[in-house]
Amino acid sequence: MKPILIPMMIMILMMIHMMILNTLHIQMYMNNPLDVYPDVIMHPTIKNLIKFVVKILIILFYYSFYI
Repeated sequence: MKPILIPMMIMILMMIHMMILNTLHIQMYMNNPLDVYPDVIMHPTIKNLIKFVVKILIILFYYSFYI
């Protein structure tokens, strides 16, 4: 693997880590009726972030093999 890929992989791992923290934060406050609105906002963005991360991982996977 190229040295350029290492910071990119670290950034992706940090993004995944933040996504997991956000979902845990939502599930912690699910019981509170006042925090339903942030829950509604967060779930579509989490799905989009997961799709984005999967695309980047696939691109980096092919990049490391073919270049």
